[in-house]
Amino acid sequence: MQAASAFPCRTWHLLGAGYGSRRVAMATVSPGYDETRLNNRPLDRVVDRANGAFYDAQWAAALASGADWILITSVNEWWENTQIESSQRFGERYGWRTKFWSTAFKRAP
Repeated sequence: MQAASAFPCRTWHLLGAGYGSRRVAMATVSPGYDETRLNNRPLDRVVDRANGAFYDAQWAAALASGADWILITSVNEWWENTQIESSQRFGERYGWRTKFWSTAFKRAP
């Protein structure tokens, strides 16, 4: 779709022109998820980090989508195991991978 001339990025009518203004394209990435230690959840949900491969795949898909923004879920959500901060368990892996992928995003056409 073509960008609206008033915006410096691509925009879309997500639900069609009759449903409000145009929107900016965004993608979300996550390192994985694990809420098995939370007692107040109806289901135990786990998305395996796969030793960082899941995070890399999320970033690769986000870049391939041509998104204008990429949002990271999340930096420090320790209780649901979506943190990318340095830790004893993961070391600085996610910090380095975030630097790698954010640099790739900044250089993308």
